[in-house]
This record gives sequence, C-alpha cells and structure tokens, in this order.
Amino acid sequence: MIIFPCEKDYILSGRRNDFPFRRYIENVSAHATQVLQAASELWVIGYSFRSPDSKFLIERIQQARNCQRIVIQNLPAVYEKIVDLLKTTYQIKIHIEQYHTPF
Repeated sequence: MIIFPCEKDYILSGRRNDFPFRRYIENVSAHATQVLQAASELWVIGYSFRSPDSKFLIERIQQARNCQRIVIQNLPAVYEKIVDLLKTTYQIKIHIEQYHTPF
C-alpha cells in the first residue's frame, strides 16, 4: 500500500480522522519501528531519502540502538548525498557503506 507522506504524517500525529486505512497504517508503522529498533543491519535499496517522506525512516535510524551497519544500494551520486545527509545533517554514527551491485 502506498500512501502520501502528508497522509502518513497526519494519521500518525494522532489527530482524529476517518481515513479508512488508519489502523492499518498505524499498525504497520508501529511494527516497522520495532523492526528497525531491533535490527543489527539496515539495507536501503533504491531509496533516496527525499523530504518529507524520509523523516519517518531517519527518526527510526536515530533510535536504532542495535544497528551496526547501514548498507545503501543506489547510484554513486545519490549514495554520497545520502551519506552526507545522515552523517552531517542528522549526526548518524552508524557505519554506512555502499552496495555496488546495480539493481
């Protein structure tokens, strides 16, 4: 299921609404948070961390206390931008490496 970032942000803000998939999105988001917090390794394939959609994932990466490594599979220029964003802007201390096999 694909939802727009503004819809996800609105639903997860806790404000009351009648969005038909509200409970589904809340449950999936909660489970994603648990999985990311427990993960020792995170693979990000083809995702560019564009705003505002990246906020959810970046917040979970910041909370990922067990994560030892983030592997990013993307174009070299996009990979460099992601590393700069995570390391410089968000001060992520987790080791980040590129997976060079094209998709």
